[in-house]
Amino acid sequence: MKRALAFAVLHDVAAHVEREAEPGFSASIARALGPDGRLLVVEPIGCLSSFDRGGAASLVERLEAYGLVLDEGLAALPPKEREARLREGGLRFRAARP
Repeated sequence: MKRALAFAVLHDVAAHVEREAEPGFSASIARALGPDGRLLVVEPIGCLSSFDRGGAASLVERLEAYGLVLDEGLAALPPKEREARLREGGLRFRAARP
């Protein structure tokens, strides 16, 4: 039986991912989460990198490309509020259901 993570936290991690490593990084997170897996991403102010440069919108887009979706309550937030959440409390994702 393959083991999978139920919950993962990335705090101040995306800022350290090089541009060429982004696809593998995102794909490995998606593979590691179980079918009901959850992910919390927190990127404090000042931690911008090539991965994070596009802010919350770019992060959401990249993770969704690998089968992770933003929690429903956060998906409805305006862009500025999503950006604040990414920096202060984090954005919550879940594995997309097939």
